[in-house]
Amino acid sequence: MGKRKQKLGMVTGKTSIISMGLLILALFVCAFPFYVMIVAAMAGYSFAKFKPRILSLLFGVVLATMALPQTMLLVPNFLVAKTLHLNNTMIGTILTSVAPPFGIFLCRQFMKDIPDELLEAAELDGCGEFYKFIRIVIPLSLPAFGALFIFTFLGVWNDFLWQSIMLNSQSLTTLAIGIQKVTVSSMLARYSYQFALSFISTIPIFIVFFSCQKLFIKGISSGAVKG
Repeated sequence: MGKRKQKLGMVTGKTSIISMGLLILALFVCAFPFYVMIVAAMAGYSFAKFKPRILSLLFGVVLATMALPQTMLLVPNFLVAKTLHLNNTMIGTILTSVAPPFGIFLCRQFMKDIPDELLEAAELDGCGEFYKFIRIVIPLSLPAFGALFIFTFLGVWNDFLWQSIMLNSQSLTTLAIGIQKVTVSSMLARYSYQFALSFISTIPIFIVFFSCQKLFIKGISSGAVKG
């Protein structure tokens, strides 16, 4: 009887860890892609439509950072978050990764194809930069945002290394960390649990991909064919 209660307690504890991790990760991935899209859209619009030479140099810096391995940025990002007292917080995890260079590059390349004549016509009608950005550029760039949303969602949902470095509190355990804690909670790694939980964790990925499939394909293929 005692062993049954002990096993039931272990199963309940593991289930609570996975449930809490799934809830926290769901809240995290719902907020994070939108922050990324806002920053990438504003930066991409600036690089695509403004002409100062300094912006070309800054865009070259953005492209250069794409060549850096992500592991090189772990220590600097963590030190910045620790200096600002944002380590072990969800907002710190978001802010240190909110401006990926690929997202800026994708939005810039897509917005560069938006005709300047359309923006000039809007300017003649009295629209400022903010209204041109909100009412013209954003609606026309939805395919790029769909592709960026999927890439960002996949990156955050499958991320383990950065979340395990930044989040140490039990109350902030995400799904990837929860799976790791459950599968190695004993002396032997339980690969059957790991495989089953990993398979279940891929279901939201399929749902998001098939929901945004048309926008994803259109956003990725934009600019591939000219004419």
